[in-house]
Amino acid sequence: VLPPGTDTPAFREELAGGWADMNKRLGPDIILNPESFSYGFVGRAEVAPGWTRVPEVLRNSARSYYLRSGHEDEPNLLRAVGRLRPTREGLNPRIYFYGGGYMYALAAWTAVGAALTPARLVRGVVWYMEDPARMAWLYRLGRAFSAFAYLAVAWLLYSTGARFFSPEAGLAAAALWAASPGFVVQAHYMKPHLMGAFFTLAAYRLAAEALEGGPRWGVLAGAAAGLAAGSVNHLGSAAV
Repeated sequence: VLPPGTDTPAFREELAGGWADMNKRLGPDIILNPESFSYGFVGRAEVAPGWTRVPEVLRNSARSYYLRSGHEDEPNLLRAVGRLRPTREGLNPRIYFYGGGYMYALAAWTAVGAALTPARLVRGVVWYMEDPARMAWLYRLGRAFSAFAYLAVAWLLYSTGARFFSPEAGLAAAALWAASPGFVVQAHYMKPHLMGAFFTLAAYRLAAEALEGGPRWGVLAGAAAGLAAGSVNHLGSAAV
């Protein structure tokens, strides 16, 4: 919690300026810079008690109160989405631990969501820092995308079970998925694994359809495997 009287327009402008300076210093591939994973100091940092102005060593932490969520990956994903532009260079989100397929889908979902909800897409961070609820709406949209993928997997499990076995088998598969704690947890955070699970399962389903329906189903299965890899890198090999 920031000390009383700290949350002022001038202080937020300083934090925004520090954000811009940090991005300029660390470069476009900020996620690869070792400093991104440091605390801004080496060893021990000491701050004398009784301060009324946030010390420099705590500025990044103070900015986190305004901009970050409770999950370490989510702010990086929003930052990557914010980088995307309709140009060849602009299509590189410069985030390398999750796939571009998820990033593009999340960007499209966020754009549509911003048109239908109170969420707004504004350049820079100052506007969001004026009221953290504004940033919270962007996190809500990203988490809603995960929840949508979670429900889509449940539907696909039911559909696949009903297609190849029986409606009861499909219902059982969907129920087991819906009740699995690990998947329920993932449905509450902005992460790509549930979208990847959907396309991995879709690849299996389409490959099974190819056994009866011919090569065109196999082509679709390959596309689904590619989309799985575009969600989370290691899921490409799982689908294949």
